[in-house]
Amino acid sequence: MRYMIDKNIYPCTWYEVEVIEISGEEWNKYLVDKRYVAKGELVKVDREDIPNLRVLAFDIETYNPK
Repeated sequence: MRYMIDKNIYPCTWYEVEVIEISGEEWNKYLVDKRYVAKGELVKVDREDIPNLRVLAFDIETYNPK
């Protein structure tokens, strides 16, 4: 939450960023096709179309007193 506030990032908003592909042995344990690192700042963009996404991820925060 603090990172998003500091970087002026809003949920459910499209952003673009210039990236570079990275490689290395430490990434072999993950089931991913490619790895990227952001090279610049996020740029908010207005999109009307729906892109053809291949991956959906979500995060859920829960509390368990046990």
